[in-house]
Amino acid sequence: MFKKMKKMIDKTRNTYTEEMKLIYRKPKIYNVNADKGYDPKWVVDAVEHALTSKYPKTRYSTTPVGTMIYFASFILPDRILEKLLAYNLGEG
Repeated sequence: MFKKMKKMIDKTRNTYTEEMKLIYRKPKIYNVNADKGYDPKWVVDAVEHALTSKYPKTRYSTTPVGTMIYFASFILPDRILEKLLAYNLGEG
């Protein structure tokens, strides 16, 4: 999926009107061109916990970088953390 992301975004954006293209900008991550090679076990463990836990988490870490975000969630309220994430992903 990661390697096909740019093509998927372009295909979807080609169906947008000019007004929609102004509203829904290309994300900053659009220009990423390399797979980081993270072990998919991170994702499998997170999904398994979310489905089987009596108390699932609000947010899960699925990469080593995501672990930093996970620890930030102990300090920052969810809404502030979501704003920071959206801003850094080009959505804010």
